[in-house]
Amino acid sequence: MSFLDDYSRKLWTKPLAIKSDAAQAIKDFVSLNEKVLGKQVIHFRPDNGGEYTSNALEQYFSSKRISHETTTPYSSQRNGVAERVVNCTIVEGAPSKLANSGLHDSLWKEGMQTFNHCKNLTPHSALNGNILPSLGH
Repeated sequence: MSFLDDYSRKLWTKPLAIKSDAAQAIKDFVSLNEKVLGKQVIHFRPDNGGEYTSNALEQYFSSKRISHETTTPYSSQRNGVAERVVNCTIVEGAPSKLANSGLHDSLWKEGMQTFNHCKNLTPHSALNGNILPSLGH
């Protein structure tokens, strides 16, 4: 699972064993974001996957006053930046890092997190020279 800050383009990844772990990962991310950055999550805009549309998650967003906007089914282009980051940047970058290092493909999770960490350290025009604190992986 990946989380992308629309403002800074900073990316966080969380490997999940099963999709039903998504709700807890989202709650953990929101709590960590608020604790470390001191900022409240205002909008959460995932695709229309079932892991993002449970009643429990809707109630959580409502209790935290987080706007929850799912995209229209089969329209990944409506979530453009996030889709490009996941489908292009991570999916191409992590295996490339592993191949260049000579490490085995079974270390994909570690390769993904390493790639993500390096990406977040790379200057981006959205940050205007500012660096956000790290929330970890």
